[in-house]
Formats: sequence, structure tokens, C-alpha cells
Amino acid sequence: MQYKANILSLIASLVITTSAFAQTPFNLGDNWKGEYICGQGKTPASLRIRKVTTLDSKVVLQGVFDFGGGQRPRGAYLVAGQYDPTENKLSLTPTGWLLRPGQYIAVGFTGQLANGNTTLVGSVDHATCGEFSFQRDGDQRPLDRQNQPDAPAGGQTVAAQAGAQRLQQARDSYCMQCHDMHKRILGPSLMEIATKYANNPAAVGELTNKVLHGSVGNWGRSPQPAMTDPRFIGRPLTEPEVRVLVEWILSLR
Repeated sequence: MQYKANILSLIASLVITTSAFAQTPFNLGDNWKGEYICGQGKTPASLRIRKVTTLDSKVVLQGVFDFGGGQRPRGAYLVAGQYDPTENKLSLTPTGWLLRPGQYIAVGFTGQLANGNTTLVGSVDHATCGEFSFQRDGDQRPLDRQNQPDAPAGGQTVAAQAGAQRLQQARDSYCMQCHDMHKRILGPSLMEIATKYANNPAAVGELTNKVLHGSVGNWGRSPQPAMTDPRFIGRPLTEPEVRVLVEWILSLR
């Protein structure tokens, strides 16, 4: 009987743990939009979730905090932290700049979910700052999937299947956190890149090198982080992996 009781206790524990993870409101590709208050005043911003993992009873998050626009300088930096579902508490700290305007300081955030997990509110972790408020974006598909046509009925061609595989590879490599297929986010759209390098016979080698080792100045002040730097990507990419992605991007023109 004691053995049976131990088994039942273990099963109950697993069910409770699994349920806690299942209720996690943050998912890869989520986009939260809103504003925050710091020394420069009220500023529009967004938080894009780029990695979600579970550790014990907590959810470990990585994302991109993008701010500015209009009358405010545009900037972006990486954030990391955790969400505790038992306390409904989110804590994020900055880990590295992607685009730094002037002498801006990267700040962290502490907050909680409200309104059925559709709102994220809290305070900015700096003496000169105030509160922040974000709303969950209504379109919860990753940015690169938004405004894209559905796959044609009757299956895909070999070329379409290959393109879908490359797009998934780009998502898995975090490319689509800063790029979209058709519009600018932090970096240029993939179609813009393909068009710009359409008549450059050395484009594959040049772009592969820029993606691998990083670059800045080709599209304004927004930098291309080095995809060999573990701060910007979960697993550093190899030269063959980057070359395949670059060849696919250039084929989009």
C-alpha cells in the first residue's frame, strides 16, 4: 500500500508541475506592444519573445526590447529573465544592445500579467523611470508569418517545400526576430536584401561574412549581430548554415 501511495503522490506531483507549465502565457514569437516612462518621457515600445524554456517551476525567457519611433530615437536591446507563475511575477534584465541611441541606458523591468494574461504591467528598474504597460498583440503568429498567404490547396511544389524549410531555419536561427519577409522591423526585410544585392556577383560571400562576424552601416545604424556570438543566438551558426540561408534570401528576388 505504501508503494502504491508513493506512486500516486508522484503522479499527482507530475500533473501539478505539467499543469503549471501548460499555463505559461509566454510563447516563442509572442509580441507585446505598449509604452514605458523614463527620463525622455512616455515612449512607445514592444517586447518580442525569442526563447522560452522551463526550469523547475519557473519559465526562463529571452527577448528583444524595441523602443522609440515618432519623436523618440529608435533603439533595441536584448533582455533575459524569468516568469514565476506561482507569484505571477516577471523580471527581465538587459543583456546587450542591438541599437543604442546616444547615451541611452538599457533598463530592466519587473511586472505581472493582468486582464486574462492579455496585459503586462509593472515598473521600470531605474530611479529616473516609472511604469510600463504592454498589450499582447492580437496576431500571435511570429512576425514573419503575419500577412502571409495560406499555402495553396492540394499540397506544395518541391520549390515551395524547400522555401518553407529555409524559412523555418531562419526562424530557428532567430533571424526573423529582427527581419520580416516584406517589411522592416529592426533590420531590412528579406525582400529588400534580395533586391539590393540582385546584381552583385559576390553577394553570397559578402553577406555570409557579415552575418557570421557582424556588421553595421549597410542599413543605417542598425547593426547585424555576429551569429557566432552566443549572446545573440542560442547556438552559434556555422559558415555552411549561414551560406544556405543567404543563398535562399537572395533567391527571393
